[in-house]
Amino acid sequence: MSFRSFANALHPVDLSGTREPREGTPDAPIEIQILLNRLEDARTLVGAAANLACGMHAMLVAHFAQVVPYPLPLKSPPVSVDLVEQVLIDLSGQQPIDTTSTLYLCRDRSETLRDALKPESLVIMGTKRRWWRTSEERLARQLTRDGHRVLVIPVPQR
Repeated sequence: MSFRSFANALHPVDLSGTREPREGTPDAPIEIQILLNRLEDARTLVGAAANLACGMHAMLVAHFAQVVPYPLPLKSPPVSVDLVEQVLIDLSGQQPIDTTSTLYLCRDRSETLRDALKPESLVIMGTKRRWWRTSEERLARQLTRDGHRVLVIPVPQR
């Protein structure tokens, strides 16, 4: 379990203190990227990803981009960073496989998440079922165009 927090996606800080094998080496696990849109849906998405990764040499990497409106300074989001960090740390600790969580404070969620992903990533994201195309579905389409493999999971409506 590890957690990373990015102030504005330009200066990452690794809080895990561990080194992972380099990608492309035989010991490197498959990274499954999870894009979290809402913290309420995080447990569903991470659980689905953990079920998918069960039996594989894989690790989960959860990304949560907290959008900060322009009237506020980037370092002062509307939701407490400490609260979001605690939720992500708890969520990472509950998983049976190695899970890393990353928090981004940003102005544009789509741009930040697209920049955070490695090329040709395996991505899992959730969306609510609507008759119109949701922002998550638009992001999934863009990620597919960027060369990522994207799995969109319907999340229950509350």
